[in-house]
Amino acid sequence: MWRYVIVAALLAGCAQLPPGPQDIEARKFESIPDKAAIYIVCESTSALLGAPLWLGQGAQITLWPGNYHRWVVEPGSHTIAAIGVSPASITIQAQAGRIYFVHYRLEGAWSWEGVVNSTLKLMDDQAGRVRVRQAVLL
Repeated sequence: MWRYVIVAALLAGCAQLPPGPQDIEARKFESIPDKAAIYIVCESTSALLGAPLWLGQGAQITLWPGNYHRWVVEPGSHTIAAIGVSPASITIQAQAGRIYFVHYRLEGAWSWEGVVNSTLKLMDDQAGRVRVRQAVLL
């Protein structure tokens, strides 16, 4: 019980900061002529959980509900993979000048189990822009 009180107290003391310059720039949704942009937006259906993702062959990030990440890539095949109890992955055939939106959904509990289910799926342009505007750049 005391764990929930501590988490609630920490969350209550956190004020939403205004978007930073990189967040403002990313929300312009401008295409890049010789590259593609992939926006990954995290949502949780349960407790506040963070979960790691592999971006391609090298970068690893941890997204939290209400966060998004903008990944600028060369044209070609790019895989995003969730790591953990419930692995999920999606491969995007990125084209230059295009923008893609990926919905990263987590299910789980604030316990030792952590994330028990995760999904990654493409969103259409309109839904993706709405979700990014509701989130904060990681």
